[in-house]
Amino acid sequence: MCNIYFIKACNSFFVLVNLDMLLFRRLVGSGFYLVVRFSLSTLEIMRVILVGFMGSGKTTLGKKIANRLEIPFIDSDAEIEAHFGKSISEIFVEFGESHFREIESEYIDALDLREEFVLATGGGMPCFANNMDRLNLLGTSFYLERSPKELTNRLMNAKAKRPLVEGMEDAELLQYVENTLLKREEYYQKAHITLSRSEQEPSQVVTFMHHLRQSQSQKS
Repeated sequence: MCNIYFIKACNSFFVLVNLDMLLFRRLVGSGFYLVVRFSLSTLEIMRVILVGFMGSGKTTLGKKIANRLEIPFIDSDAEIEAHFGKSISEIFVEFGESHFREIESEYIDALDLREEFVLATGGGMPCFANNMDRLNLLGTSFYLERSPKELTNRLMNAKAKRPLVEGMEDAELLQYVENTLLKREEYYQKAHITLSRSEQEPSQVVTFMHHLRQSQSQKS
């Protein structure tokens, strides 16, 4: 049987290392839940991947995390827009959603050539092809979990910038968010770590990443 070594408690996070794999457990009350396992090789380079529904705050949180870790922040939608010289809405209109999803997949592949970064993904990026699995191989992924009602409230003032919800009335928008989130949740939940609303703070992610890096250094 493999020896399992207790490393250190990090707020509500407990990190255990089992030979070549990392076993992550999140403590709630007196019991554990959310057990994830991924290769320690993903920790050799500091890459933070943020996934979640549009309007969940990936860009805002990502910039703060990147600033604290002193590594570059990148936004997939912004970089795709810069590459094509068009907004995401214009790309949707000109090429269609299916082609846009292919562009996103190619973008993920290209990221493997970069070193350390914090990435804010587009809301739909993890939910097509095998993109979530590829993101998990790329770095350490965090799902920013929010309720449909909160997401709807956040999107109400930004509908013009979101091609999938542009022009929707408030009630229609809520229905869309509920239905779409229900379909996408299974992909988001594949992230290494799910952060509840109260845990979506830069300090949580930064401290956790430092402990993961420390565990990798001890392993080496």
